[in-house]
This record gives sequence, C-alpha cells and structure tokens, in this order.
Amino acid sequence: MIDVVAYTPNPSAITFHEAHEQVKALAGPVGSGKSSAAMWEFFMLCQEATVPIRGLVVRETYRQLSDPTKRTWNDWFERCSTYVKQDEMAQLTIPGADGVMRTHTMDFRHARRAADAQAFMSAEYAFIWFEECVPAIDIGSGVVGGGLPEELLNIALMRQRQRGAHRVNIVLTFNPPSRFHWVYKRFYKPEPVQLVAQGFGLFEQPARENAANLPSKYYEKLTAQLSPELAQRFVEGKPITLYPGVRVYPQVLEHVHFRDELMPIPQAGLVTFHDFGRTPCAIIAQVLPNGRVLCLQELQLWDASVETMATRLSEVLKDDFPGLKRGRGWGDPSGQYAHETDDKTAFSVMAAKGLSLLPGAETFMARREAVIQRSERMVDGEPALLISRQGCPMLSEALLGGYRYPKSADGQIGSRPIKNDFSHLANALEYGLTGEFSITEGRGREHDPLGEFKLPRADPLARDRRAGGSWVSN
Repeated sequence: MIDVVAYTPNPSAITFHEAHEQVKALAGPVGSGKSSAAMWEFFMLCQEATVPIRGLVVRETYRQLSDPTKRTWNDWFERCSTYVKQDEMAQLTIPGADGVMRTHTMDFRHARRAADAQAFMSAEYAFIWFEECVPAIDIGSGVVGGGLPEELLNIALMRQRQRGAHRVNIVLTFNPPSRFHWVYKRFYKPEPVQLVAQGFGLFEQPARENAANLPSKYYEKLTAQLSPELAQRFVEGKPITLYPGVRVYPQVLEHVHFRDELMPIPQAGLVTFHDFGRTPCAIIAQVLPNGRVLCLQELQLWDASVETMATRLSEVLKDDFPGLKRGRGWGDPSGQYAHETDDKTAFSVMAAKGLSLLPGAETFMARREAVIQRSERMVDGEPALLISRQGCPMLSEALLGGYRYPKSADGQIGSRPIKNDFSHLANALEYGLTGEFSITEGRGREHDPLGEFKLPRADPLARDRRAGGSWVSN
C-alpha cells in the first residue's frame, strides 16, 4: 500500500486540470507551480487509465532535467515511484480508478533543436510535456535558457498516440513570452474561439497566487534583481508586448536577420564576444570568409563572477560544439584593467581557461556603426548578420527592442542606451563586430594564427561625416 500524496491545487490549476483541450499551455510567473500542475496532470491521466500510460517530459538541457524537474518529481512522487537511471525514466506505480495497480512511465529527455528529438519523439506517448518552452531565468544558477523550438510541438501533434489510452494530452509550461516568441504567436495572438477550434487552450496563473508555498519575500527579492520589463514577465506574469524608449538598432529586422535556429558551419572555427561585470555574458559566433556573422548561442549569467563565466563557457563550447575550435574572442576593453583590490583582470581570468581575448572598441559610436554596417549589408543574397532565435533568445529580444535609448515625457531621446538586462549581450555583439571588422573600410580584418591584426585598426571618428562621403568604402 502506498502512502497518501496530498495535492491541493491553486484555483488557476483547477481550471487547467478540468479543461478538455488536447494541447494545454500553462503560463505563469516564476515559482507559480506550473511544473507541479503538469506532473499532477500526468498523475490524473494515469489514475483514470485502464492501461499503463507512457509519458514524456522535454527540457532544453540535461542539467535542467536533472536538477529542477527531477527534484520536483521526487518532491511529489518519490514514495510511489522509482527512477531508472540507465533509461532516464521514472516508473509511477499507483492504483487506478478501477482499483487495479499499474506501473506507468515518464521518460525524461532533453532537446535544444528539433533534430535532437527525432529519435525519442517517434515512440508512442499518451502524455507529452514541454517544460520551459520560453527563455527563462534559472534562479539557482542565474542562467537564462533558450527555451524549446516550435518544431517540437509540431512533431508531437503529428506523432502523439498510444494504443488503449482513453485520451492524449500535450502540456506546455512557460513564463509569459515576449511578443516575438513562437509561443506568443501560437497561443496569445489567436482569438479564444480560434484556439478552441485547434484543440488548444491557454491557461494563465495570476501573480503571487502561489506565494504561500515559496520562501519569505521570494518575489520581492526577485523584483529587486530584475529590470522592470523582466519583472513584469517573471514576477507579474505578463507578456512583454512593448518597450518604452527608442530602439538602438531599427536596422535589425525580425523577418530578415533572424532564423529559428542556425547550425554551425563545420569548416569554420568559433569566435566569442564578451561583456563583463556582475552580469557577464558571451555570444558564440562564426565569422565566415565572405563576411557573414552567425550568432549561434548566447550565455548570460546573473550576479556571477568572471571565473564562473569562464568555467560555464568552457563547458558549453565542449558540450554543444564538439569538434569545433574557438579561434579568438573579443570583449569589453575594461576587462584589461585590474581592480584596486585584485591584480586579476577579466581578460587574464578568461585566458587561464584557454579563452584568450582582445579588446573591442571602447566608444559607443564606433560600436554602433559596426552593428549597423553588418545589419545593412547583404552577402550572396543573404544578410551579413544572422542570429539564432533558439540559441540567442536574449540577444534577439535586445536587438528587437529591449536595447534602447530612453525617451522623456517631452519626447527627448537620450544619447546613450539604457543599461538594463538586454544591454549586456548587445554590448558583447558590438565589441565583437568592432574587433572583427574594419569600420571605415567595411570589410573583415585578416588574422594570423595568434589572432593579431594584419590590417591597422581604424578610427571611425577620425573623419567628420558632415564633410561628405561615407565611412564605408562600398
């Protein structure tokens, strides 16, 4: 006989459980109990069934599965389940509504792109759960994840089936998305009647509904750490639809410069772009011989040291880009200087991990010009700057509006961008492009194997634009 497991759902979770749609999307703030609700949806399906149920939970990385998802599973079901490590599968043994004891299974899988999921998504499942579909902040590690690609939902819709199951369900859980994310377009933009016609349902959890089950002042502390925009999403549970102020890069276009995902070119090496401070970040990119820049993946940390960034980036390069060598990197010039209390510099800390760096341009005008040049240039019929939405969610959002100039009540626009959660990755891109390209000549620099310049660095401010002509030679 198993122990009693008590679950008292919040009002919004009750509405979610009682809905009959095949695809149920559950949105809410950080800590709102979305994962618990999804797990109990699976439990209820198993209890109703007259056959053993097969379930699947998918997250972006194995670390995310092995830490928060499995931990939440064990918090609820450890007394009535076992975990089979070699199969990455939980076995849930409970009596059904008919009194018969059955063992049901939940497979734990990770996938960063649709190709990763082809093997396990071909199996028969009655329950498929996509956890953290939207880029989310891991409060414990301070890392922003990339979420899951839309293709996973499309594959599940075509392949979900299990013989003998009385119903099948797809569950998506996420923090509210930005208006540029595929989840927003699939679940927020359609009218309710359109969602119902597709068999879709969107269920939103109110802000602080689950506060009683969280540590004291959980949301107050989180609000203090985040920008107002991210606090609206992760604390208040609201999709971000507009950014106040003026975009720094209106030249970067949603339908031109972004791809759902970008695969690295095997013949090309990797280049990394960096910003430092207590929110260190890195962009893993490739600069092709024709001058095209591919922004493949970002790593954004919060309240972290450069040492932590160096360690995490080394792991990401090894795990996610096997066989590809990193050739050089560019970073904030201030990373060359030691603090008064420590002889170490950000550059020296990175170099100790085998991640040597060179300084990008210091002046904002030079950095801005570098990004504008790449975004306005076409190479062989394709943009010279391409960004992976899946790999670089924060950078994508930064360039589409998060990185902006302030605008006062009387309409005056500031001359310097706002320092916020989106500015770090935008700055990293700027440092990288000023390092890789000669601003005045509009072409790439040549590098020897040690990464030293063969072309002299050019100063875009050495020429007065008002005198006529262009900084760009072609």
